[in-house]
Amino acid sequence: MSKRRKYLSGLSDEELIEMYKELYDSIYNVECYSSKDIVLFCEIERELIERSYKIRTEPEIVKS
Repeated sequence: MSKRRKYLSGLSDEELIEMYKELYDSIYNVECYSSKDIVLFCEIERELIERSYKIRTEPEIVKS
């Protein structure tokens, strides 16, 4: 198990969800992120799914 994986497994559900939401906002709304953010985002998502969470994303359609 990697250090990051071990670190994530030690966090509470609330901490993981908050990190996930912050990264989601940076990636999809602010569009200011690095490749490390994407990797962490995916790892948090995997950890949440393993904890029996279901992640839903609803597309927002806005006229420009």
